[in-house]
Formats: sequence, structure tokens, C-alpha cells
Amino acid sequence: MRLLERLETDPSLSAFSGQFVPLKLVANQNSEWANWSGRYKHEGNAIPILFVIRADGEQLYGKSGSLPGDALPEMLAATRAQSGRSLNTEEVELLKSCNAAAEAALDEENIEAAAQALSPLARLGTIGNMQSYAASALVADDLARQIAERAASLLTDINDRIDDSDAAFPGVVDLVQLAAALADFPTVAPRAEKLLSELKQQDDARQHLKPARLLVRARQLVATGKPRDRRQAEGTYASLITRHAESPAAAIARTELAELNPAAEALQSPAEEPLRTWADASGNYSVEARLVKVEGGRVHLKRADGTTIQVPIDRLSDVDQRYLADRK
Repeated sequence: MRLLERLETDPSLSAFSGQFVPLKLVANQNSEWANWSGRYKHEGNAIPILFVIRADGEQLYGKSGSLPGDALPEMLAATRAQSGRSLNTEEVELLKSCNAAAEAALDEENIEAAAQALSPLARLGTIGNMQSYAASALVADDLARQIAERAASLLTDINDRIDDSDAAFPGVVDLVQLAAALADFPTVAPRAEKLLSELKQQDDARQHLKPARLLVRARQLVATGKPRDRRQAEGTYASLITRHAESPAAAIARTELAELNPAAEALQSPAEEPLRTWADASGNYSVEARLVKVEGGRVHLKRADGTTIQVPIDRLSDVDQRYLADRK
């Protein structure tokens, strides 16, 4: 009893206020003591018996007899050093909320959403290593491990898709989105960034990187739900449509911008050119494509699959050259 009183009244112990939760058990062979003593061991036979148990159930101290003078605060300081960081009520609620959202996303196999759900925890410390033994922090660490493991496998799949020219663009978009979601995950973020860096060395995939970044950025802004971000998203979509008109991303941007603001100025551009057959002067080569633009003595054409080609105007058939001349 005197030990409990000291814990509550001794000024030398005030630094530990709120970091230890006092619990009194009566050692009279009742069921509570039997369960406790069966799990935790102590040295000595005197009364009181003092235990310090970490939040995860690990025993840090167990001896009988009072600790006089400075011995008690010294013991508390030593065990606190092994107890990890303490969390306030707001931090615990944030952990619980993020954990619930991440678990739901993992159940749906949505790794990107799961990573995004845990990202707010970066304000508390390193994701995957909260340095706390609180139950919610341990759950968050385990979820971060699961996300990192699944993300590593997903990155491999995405990289394989990017190597396939027919699936390169959606693969690049997926990589950019996943890399953004994993930015606060130290165990897997470097691998995602390495793959993005490698794209810059690949001619086929490199052309998709900038429009993919713009598309992902616009989506991120829309996802916040904030009016200012939605307006910024409109500008990002418009920039994508204007600067990368030949990219498959432009068509996606138009669709998503139309959902955001059907009256957006970027959507008021002239209708896309019709598909027509273009042929070279020899008549040995032809392609079904839309006219994109004429620039630098070359005509830029977009096939139905979204890929683009450039052909010198003087190599086109007479019919095609007249078609271009009539459109000036």
C-alpha cells in the first residue's frame, strides 16, 4: 500500500506520470494471482512483489521487496528505456483508424490503397517501425510488413508488364501510382524508385513517364476532396491533354476531367481527326491512323491503338499530300 502511495505522491516519480499503469494484485492464492504468477516469475519471497510488464506482455522487472530512495526511480527509468515510445490518446486513435483502413484494403488485395491508408502514420515515426509496444503500434508494424512484401511482388509483375510494349503505358501508370503510395515505406520505396529511374533508360517506356506522372498527380489531387485541390487537378489534366496530346494518357485525362468538370476549357478543343488510310508514295506501305499535327516537314499520325508515328510529308502519296494541303 505504501508503494502505491509513493507512486502517486513522490515528486521524484512525477517524470513517470502517465507512463506506468499501477496494478495491484492480492497474492492470496486467488485465481488472478495464480494466472499472473504462472506467467511471470520474480526473485525473492518478501512483500511487496514488484513487476514491470511492457505493453506487449514482456516482463521487464520482477523482484520482491520495496525499492528505497533513488532505487525506485532508477528502476523505472531503466525499464522505461526498454518500453518503447509512449502514445497519447490522439496517436492511438490515429493508429486504430489507419490500421482498420489498411486491413480492409488488404482484404480486397488493394496494395496501393493499403499503403496510402498507413501513410499518415509517418507523422508518428517510421512506418513499419513505430518503436512502440502498444497493441495498435504492433498491428501497424505488422501491416506495414505485409504491405511491403506484397508490394515487392507487385512491383515485379508491373515491371514485367512494362517490358511488354502493348502493356507498357498502363504498367508505367501503375508503377508511378504504387511508388507514390509507398513513399513512406523505407523497406520497399527504394525499389520502386529504382524501377522508375530505370524507365528513363528505356526508349519505349520513357515516353510514358511524364504523362503518367501528370495523370497520377491529378488523381491524387482529386482524391483529397478539397475544392482548391480539385481546381489544381483540372489544371494538371489540362496540361496533360495539351502537352502530351499523342499519349494514351491524354484520352484518359479527357474522360476523368469530364467527370470532374464537363465545362473545362481543355475539353472544348476540336474533335479528334477521323481514322483514314495513309500511304507512302510507292504504294507499298499504308496505315490506318488519325492526323495529329504537321510539324517540321513531318506528319504526326496516331494509330487506333494509340501509338504514334512520324512520316516525312514528301514520302506520302500524292493523295495524302493534297489532303494535307487542303487542310491548311
